[in-house]
Amino acid sequence: MEELKNFIMDIKHENEKYYSFSEENTKQKFITPIINYLQWKIFDPKEVSMENQVGNLKVDYSLKHQNTNKVFIEAKRVSEKLEKHQEQLLTYSFKEGVKIAILTNGLKWWFYLPLNEGSWEKRRFHIIDIEEDETENIVKNFITFLGKNNVINGRAIENAEKHYETNKIQGLIDSNISKVIEDLLSNPTPEFLEILLPLTEKKTGIETDYGSIKKSLNQLKIKNKGFEELELSQKKNEESTNLKQKNKYFILKGENYPISAYKEVLPEVLSTLSKEEPEFDKKILKNDCGGSRTYFSKTLGDLKKPKLINKTDVYVETDINTRMAFKVLCKVLDSFGYKKDDINTNYDKGNEIIDTILQ
Repeated sequence: MEELKNFIMDIKHENEKYYSFSEENTKQKFITPIINYLQWKIFDPKEVSMENQVGNLKVDYSLKHQNTNKVFIEAKRVSEKLEKHQEQLLTYSFKEGVKIAILTNGLKWWFYLPLNEGSWEKRRFHIIDIEEDETENIVKNFITFLGKNNVINGRAIENAEKHYETNKIQGLIDSNISKVIEDLLSNPTPEFLEILLPLTEKKTGIETDYGSIKKSLNQLKIKNKGFEELELSQKKNEESTNLKQKNKYFILKGENYPISAYKEVLPEVLSTLSKEEPEFDKKILKNDCGGSRTYFSKTLGDLKKPKLINKTDVYVETDINTRMAFKVLCKVLDSFGYKKDDINTNYDKGNEIIDTILQ
């Protein structure tokens, strides 16, 4: 599946320009090629039926075997939010007895088990996010749940059911683990005490007994009921994280610069560079950022949403998402000789991009 891997990597590299695509562009650029790379014969209507009639409606793709609908795929344009389209897809998938259904805007692929019980969200068992997920995982999951051989021999549905059950079990654990811990603090079992006793003796260096351990657990429970204290601590951490997220900033060579949105990091850093770098205008205009799209120009018409860089006559493109803003920024900084230690931000994914591109 080297071809699929390379195709996914190309999408990741040029993902920003796709947000203006129509639904038909999205099908041609993403969905049809991916189906093809997964070994489905896209020009054989016995295998891939496009605009497949389902009652009074049409589904964009039906993957078939021996004249039976195996997978329904509903396509939307790249910029479309998928949530509002779940009901339609799952309703006609359920009526037709299709076991796997997919809702996609080309970059995000939502996988469902339409015949399962529960809300639309609960029937969703997996998401592939081409922008965010690792390429190897994307390829692996496409093959696991949508590869032609796996769909035909039934392994795709087996994999999907197994994945669904794993998610369900994890959900139950997540929703009950706090109660389990609280119960252990209130009424410690003999097994729990047997675990705690040697660990406590090892940590304190003194010999103790079950009575002392139970007493300590009781004190922990009394002290704001033990687990509630843990929850309070967790809540404080979350509030701290949220505060950091609200107070967005970047640091360039030790100087802290506040910004209202992370995607503003590109024009803001460039405005700072323009004051410090000699011949900034010439250097920035030579920077193609390794892609076909124009990000810097002196001509307004060259850019979709231009913004003038401070104290220059050069415009920067701002009609880009946050990830692309960081990618372009890092390529610019690299061309100016900056290192990864020279810039930092409180946006984790931005720092990942910085670490990847800058040395």
